Amino acid sequence: MSIADWKLIQEWAGAKADGVPGPMTAAAIIAKAGIERRPVAAAEPRAFVTGIGRGIRRIFIHCSATRAGQDVDAATIRRWHLGQGWSDIGYHFVIRLDGSIEHGRPENVIGSHAAGFNTRSIALVYVGGLDAQGRPADTRTPRQLAAMEHLVRELTQAYPFAEVLGHRDISPDRDGNGVIGPHEWLKACPCFDVRRWWASVNPPAAARSAP
Repeated sequence: MSIADWKLIQEWAGAKADGVPGPMTAAAIIAKAGIERRPVAAAEPRAFVTGIGRGIRRIFIHCSATRAGQDVDAATIRRWHLGQGWSDIGYHFVIRLDGSIEHGRPENVIGSHAAGFNTRSIALVYVGGLDAQGRPADTRTPRQLAAMEHLVRELTQAYPFAEVLGHRDISPDRDGNGVIGPHEWLKACPCFDVRRWWASVNPPAAARSAP
């Protein structure tokens, strides 16, 4: 199909009419047609993830630490990071407020996002993480939630041995009780419980098949 054809389909479905099919276009078509939503099958093509990273063992979720409603793109974050003397944007993927996913560093290039854990990891960042007063908050929009689930699902399919973590989950367990609590977080990022969220959208196979 041509770009013009895809634009017509996207306009009909209420998706961003850029002529480039992807998961957001698919989600909009499914919603418009009233098709039952199903998890992405492992055999389906990955729209964003290349799978070229080597030995990936962690998938980190970050927030951009920007206020709710303030949209920034990968190019803006790249400028921020270059201004800090970094070689490039620190993340591999950026999820904007409208759910669009933008590429950062290639997956086979080590990121700069979690000191001591950058190697063998992939990082995605959602735009937000602060409320209107600048306090840590889960500000993910419905479209960001859908895009994040899709992207993390793609990443775990490409890197099946990787654990899904939030930035704050690598804070030191200072009191040695086996649980990293709020009083131990080096940062609040990504301002939500990643492990709990991922378990809620990706239950074990036995739970998914239970009647």
